[in-house]
Order: sequence, then structure tokens, then C-alpha cells
Amino acid sequence: MRLRPRIGIALGVAIVLISLASSAHAQSSKARVLRLSVPYVNSFYLQPNGEPDAKVSTGFWGFGIGLSIGHSESQYLGLNASVAIDYEVPVLVGIDEVGEQESATAYAIDLTNNHRVIVKSCV
Repeated sequence: MRLRPRIGIALGVAIVLISLASSAHAQSSKARVLRLSVPYVNSFYLQPNGEPDAKVSTGFWGFGIGLSIGHSESQYLGLNASVAIDYEVPVLVGIDEVGEQESATAYAIDLTNNHRVIVKSCV
């Protein structure tokens, strides 16, 4: 079986469950912020090379975790990992499926260098 490259897009809406930092600490240049999130609604678009039809799937649930670390007054590094699936129903319950089923899953690891816009009041 030969693997073929695929073009895929995954879009979602995430609910940030926990952001562990006080607002004063999060604004400091050496802040460390841990974030846990739940990608709740996920939509997938997959079209393998050479295939005439695309597969589109929308579902629910996933999990994400991220860490932001400030390294200067206006910049911070972000490392995030997440997984999103197309579970059929918006609540986690057992589903008894009969027959062949297809599902979509997306995994992502991101490393970013973010710039914070600092607005200082003149009052």
C-alpha cells in the first residue's frame, strides 16, 4: 500500500478551560502561562492527491495544552499541542455504530514567537 500526500484543512472553535496566570503576572516580561483547551466544534476538509472528490466532516471534541513563556518585554514564545476529532455528538456518550465508519482526526504542534502590543497611557 502506497501512502499518498493529502491536502487537509481543519478548522475549529476551542474553549479555553484554564489559563494559569494572574493578569499582573501575565503582563510581565518573564511570565509563564499554561493553557488547557477543548476544541469543541471541528470541521475537516480532506482531498487526497489524484482523487476527484473531497471528504468533508464536522464533529466535536478534542484536547489542547499550551505553554507561553515571555522572553522580553514585548515578546513571548508559545508551544502548543492539540488533537481534534469529529465525534458525532456534542456530549461524550457511547455510540453503538453498525457497519463501516469513517472518522477524521487532526494533530498539531505549534511553536510560535508572538509579539505583544504594549499600549501605555499618557494620563
